[in-house]
Amino acid sequence: MTHLGPNRSHRLVVVSLAPQVRASVAACFKDTISSCHGRLTRFFKDLGADVVLDTSFSREVVLREAAHEFITKYRASQDGNNGLPILTSACPGWVCYAEKRHGDYVLPHISKVKSPQQVMGTVVKQYLSLQKSVAPAEIYHVSVMPCFDKKLEASRSDFVVAGNPGVPEVDCVITSLELVELMESRGVDYHSLESAPHDRLFANISEDGVPFGNPGGSGGYAEYIYRQVAKQCYDMNVADVKFEKHRNIDFKVRPFLKMILILRQRLRILSYSAKVATLTVDGKKVLSVAITNGFRNMQNVLRQAKSGKCRYDYVEIMACPGGCLNGGAQLHPAEGETGKELLGRVDSLYHSQRCTLEPGNPVTDALYKDWLGEVGGEKAKRYLHTDYHNIPDNVGEPLAIKW
Repeated sequence: MTHLGPNRSHRLVVVSLAPQVRASVAACFKDTISSCHGRLTRFFKDLGADVVLDTSFSREVVLREAAHEFITKYRASQDGNNGLPILTSACPGWVCYAEKRHGDYVLPHISKVKSPQQVMGTVVKQYLSLQKSVAPAEIYHVSVMPCFDKKLEASRSDFVVAGNPGVPEVDCVITSLELVELMESRGVDYHSLESAPHDRLFANISEDGVPFGNPGGSGGYAEYIYRQVAKQCYDMNVADVKFEKHRNIDFKVRPFLKMILILRQRLRILSYSAKVATLTVDGKKVLSVAITNGFRNMQNVLRQAKSGKCRYDYVEIMACPGGCLNGGAQLHPAEGETGKELLGRVDSLYHSQRCTLEPGNPVTDALYKDWLGEVGGEKAKRYLHTDYHNIPDNVGEPLAIKW
């Protein structure tokens, strides 16, 4: 980021800001979501950024693609072609683990839709470059994320501009922690920053300038999939998706292990393994979606998928306990505050944003109309989907990080 300024070599500098980062910074500085977005926009533009975007927009694109992908496989499963469950691919931590440890058994179940970070990277480098008549290599794209593993994701060899193997979709990833450190290193007082107008280019912003959010602290994948299946497959409009907490003891284990698990639960050592929502039509269960966070819970789902005995049709998986709002690179609690208290404030701020139950952003509609074509179509798949790989684990090389 130090090169951002009047002498920069790039013709266009774009910053993409994740809503989880915005909530974390707002909680730390006791600000509102809208005010925080304006202040951070001002900060990055003072550094030399031309445009500050909100990845709530790219997540909306991801949700559309993910729903089309799932419903296609869901309908096929009704005819006996079982490609379920589908597991989200937005969390690079768990995807990296799956590629290294579970390989061919689990990879067919991972959603091929790129993460919001990488979809925004594609839009910036492939579409915005056309709109601005700037070569992809002349755009410098910075992504601000709640997770250190997003740096690894951006470095994947898959995530480069088509026809330009040396041009990544995302050039630089900084985290919530690094963002505040950058402000401190430059002597910037957060509260002294004057709010800049929100950029409406690829924006998920209301007419009165307030950013819209996505349901769910990690993007609302499971909730959106549930609604879309209900609507498209069963002509049902669901206003409120009811999730129930399922605990680890729900998994089938040998009796003596179950006793230990029950004891641990009573000692409050064991937390829930998944939040589950079930869709029932005419008394018959037709769909089960789940949200599971944390490494241990993630392992349980992967073992089930690997054995072909997963009880869920769609699973929103995040490696961090509590999901993206509790990402490993989010800001730390202040003195005298617990992590749980801080997460509660971050969650409250994040969900204070108005959410659209259905993607209805005219900017998103225009993106498909002008460039991508149909949701799930050939062009959308070429730009917004990817593949994952069976990667041998570098046993004995703890510092070797390879995607």
